[in-house]
Amino acid sequence: GRRTQAHVALHRDGTFCLVRSVAPAAERAAFAAEAARPNGLRVGAPAARLIESDAGLHAVLPLVSGCTLPQLLQANEERPLPLDVSLSIGVGIADQLGRLHDTGDLMPHHVLVGWDGVVHLLDPAGDMASQRSQLASRATYRSPEHVRSEPLSPRSDVFGLGLLLFEMTTGREAFVSEGAALEADIVRGRIPRPREIAGDGYPIELQLISRKLLRPTPSGRFQDATAAREALRLVASGRSQVGADALAAWVKEKLQKDNATWL
Repeated sequence: GRRTQAHVALHRDGTFCLVRSVAPAAERAAFAAEAARPNGLRVGAPAARLIESDAGLHAVLPLVSGCTLPQLLQANEERPLPLDVSLSIGVGIADQLGRLHDTGDLMPHHVLVGWDGVVHLLDPAGDMASQRSQLASRATYRSPEHVRSEPLSPRSDVFGLGLLLFEMTTGREAFVSEGAALEADIVRGRIPRPREIAGDGYPIELQLISRKLLRPTPSGRFQDATAAREALRLVASGRSQVGADALAAWVKEKLQKDNATWL
């Protein structure tokens, strides 16, 4: 993406913040426009202010400390995350997508779980989504619209949410093929049912939601991430360990050894 640098800084009031900077003069106007956009450069909240200096343009953002979804999956030894954890994160992702409106580029490393259990989405792509989808790292996280070079919509993000929910609850990616076979699988929606991988203990109502999130045609999916969030909340409502507090406790327990300083 844009050639930016990020630094942790200390406010005069004693709190930490994140300063994201861009140096080339030619890129400052685009950087300023992105920072002014609702949810631009977003990590938990919009940029608090912009500061220009001889060294570049700097956006001051809240500092959110936590761990990414790949770190959680690795800490869990690549096994399925507990269902309550997956639901907490899934609801959080859907909630953030509803606020962003236009990411079009959703991968595990874009998901940050704060130590307080609040879920954040990092670096929304917006207008850059189609270009980013061509990167090799995005191959298995594309929607059928990405593969067919069709316009993206909120339903494309619904598909991305489905891919992450599938991975969290089964312990494997939805698509495991490569090349032309991978693109054919994505377009045709050739994805195993979660219960085929995770077993009969996988809630049937969650499998139905997963299947609707991952329909190959956009019209077959939830209308947007907000509708998907409400469906996930219905499943979560019958479980006692879903929510930010329970998620924070699980994350801290899982990662306590490596992150004692921050916890």
